[in-house]
Amino acid sequence: MRGRQPRRAPGAKPRRASPRPTATRRLGPADLGFWACALACQARCRAAGPLYVRAVEGHLAAGAPFRAARPAVSLGLVEVELGHGDAARVWIDRAEELLGADGPPQVLAFTLWLKSRIVSTEGDQDEALALAGRAVALAAAASTSMRALVLVHEDLYRMALGDVAAAPARTAWPRPASPARSTR
Repeated sequence: MRGRQPRRAPGAKPRRASPRPTATRRLGPADLGFWACALACQARCRAAGPLYVRAVEGHLAAGAPFRAARPAVSLGLVEVELGHGDAARVWIDRAEELLGADGPPQVLAFTLWLKSRIVSTEGDQDEALALAGRAVALAAAASTSMRALVLVHEDLYRMALGDVAAAPARTAWPRPASPARSTR
C-alpha cells in the first residue's frame, strides 16, 4: 500500500537512507575514471581533471601501474582540450613511464595517438607521422575502436599534409563479412 510505514518498535529511531554516492573517497579508482570520463564527455573537463588524478593515485596505491596509465593519458587529453599543452605532455610522459615497453597495446596506442596529436599541433610533421605509424602498428593487437581511432587520425593527418592518395588507399585489417542479402 502506498504511504504505509513499516512497523517499528516503540521508541526506535527511523532508518536513515543510504548515504548519497557523492563521497568520492568510497569509490574505487576504476569508478573514478568512469566518472571522470562521463564528465569529460559532457565537456566538463575542469571537473574531470581531479577525478582522473585520483584514479591514477588509486591505481598506483593498489599496485597497478598499467591501470594507472589509462586515466593518466585521459588526463593528458583533458589538458589538451583545455589548451594546456605542457600539462598534457607531463601526463603523457607519466603514462609512458607507468607503461614501460610491455604495457597493454590498447593503452600504448592511445598514448602514442595523443602524443602524435600534440606534436602535430606543434608543427613537427615527421615526428607526428612516426608516432601515428607506431600507434597504428600497436593498435593491430588492440580493440577495433582503438584501431579506428589511430587509423582515422593518421589518415586525416596525411590528407592534411597533402598526401590524399595514400591515406584512404591502405587498410591494414580485413573488413567484416557482410550478411547475405535476401533475393526475394
